[in-house]
Amino acid sequence: TCIHRNRAWVAIQKNRSLSGGGYMEKTLVLVPDASLYFFGSYAGTEVTFASVFRKNERLLNATRRVVSCASRPFYGSWYGEIGSYSRIVVMDVACLADKNLLRNIRRKATIDALFLYSWNINLSPDQLFTIVNQSDCYGFKRYSYDEGFCSKHGFHFNSIMFDSSVKCPPCKDSHTVLFLGFAKDRISTLISAKKLLDASGAATDFTVVGDSGRRGQDEGIRYTTNYVSYADYLRHLFSSAAILDVAQGGQIGYSMRVMEALFYDRKLISTNRNIGNASFFSSGNVFLLDPARTTAAELMAFM
Repeated sequence: TCIHRNRAWVAIQKNRSLSGGGYMEKTLVLVPDASLYFFGSYAGTEVTFASVFRKNERLLNATRRVVSCASRPFYGSWYGEIGSYSRIVVMDVACLADKNLLRNIRRKATIDALFLYSWNINLSPDQLFTIVNQSDCYGFKRYSYDEGFCSKHGFHFNSIMFDSSVKCPPCKDSHTVLFLGFAKDRISTLISAKKLLDASGAATDFTVVGDSGRRGQDEGIRYTTNYVSYADYLRHLFSSAAILDVAQGGQIGYSMRVMEALFYDRKLISTNRNIGNASFFSSGNVFLLDPARTTAAELMAFM
């Protein structure tokens, strides 16, 4: 499987499997918060990232949560402009935040190019049921970045979104390995990787987001419940030589960390064995980490 190197989210922008066979001029991508990740800074004209709900309306949003069937009055300006888009992509987290979203879009949209994209593969059974049921009911074609997840749950495959227009300066004289992400099922692997990297002489910059219950227990790993903006993450990335990618259980799809390593010219240390089959694996900038077998000497040689 090859990672596309076009400018924006190629999975939406250029791939014919999402466009129904032709090029679509204007795509709307609906997310819970358009200020997250690179969404707010994306400068392309053919793809618009929009928050589902208007901001700074605490009372109205509280009412919306209580009366979920009345979500339409709280939508952002995108809903009034829905007729100007030739393709609409709803992220899984947006669908889960408003279980009437797909129905409301289907009521107003006059196009058939409607898609749901899941960039989470650790969905609960209830969440997965909601996404599958809603997309089937209202005619949204489902996509995900993980081929194993797609085969198991009836999704189509397409690579993960990424904006390659963000430039990363060269990193001079650094042996720092960066990790920032949610704990999920990865803590034990992350701790093992930290010990190996320490033994290899590499510096580490590890931050785990979310309530993992381990704050202060693991030396050299920061635990925080605060959201870390993508801009802050990039500042850490710009001063690092390598990125650590810890796959979730069963994951074979390429994560955002893989895309960042490719586009920002950083070394990649990954536990995702499927990367060994990728065309870019022979670049010499990718190391497949197996905490049970990898030695500190091997990591030292790679770094």
